[in-house]
Amino acid sequence: MDSSIAFFALLVLIVCGLILVWFVLKRKRVFSKQEKRFFNLQWQIIKKQPDLKHAVLEADKLLNMILEKKGYRGTLGEKLKVSAKLFSHLDAVWSAHKLRNKIAHELNFHVSLSEGKQALNSFEKAFKDLQAL
Repeated sequence: MDSSIAFFALLVLIVCGLILVWFVLKRKRVFSKQEKRFFNLQWQIIKKQPDLKHAVLEADKLLNMILEKKGYRGTLGEKLKVSAKLFSHLDAVWSAHKLRNKIAHELNFHVSLSEGKQALNSFEKAFKDLQAL
């Protein structure tokens, strides 16, 4: 009886270990060439967008998509909290995301040229940190 309990406990530990390894590897996932081409194409389209508000909104969506592909779930804010260590300039990414929120939620919000370009630069650095570009 004791050996069957020990065997079952060992089996449970092995399964839990394999699930943990799978979860960690999925987060460190390297994007395929095809995925990188897709992300790069989307980024090029965003950068050519003449409307800074729209460009910031789209860049934020792209960041959300990339983190989703890496296995993160929840809102973009939640994803940024749990993936913080992946970013070399986390504060800049948060600032860009907060600008997106102002654009999306504040009526007649004006984005200056400098803050719009700064946000787009922050998104681009984030994409590079995530090895999506």
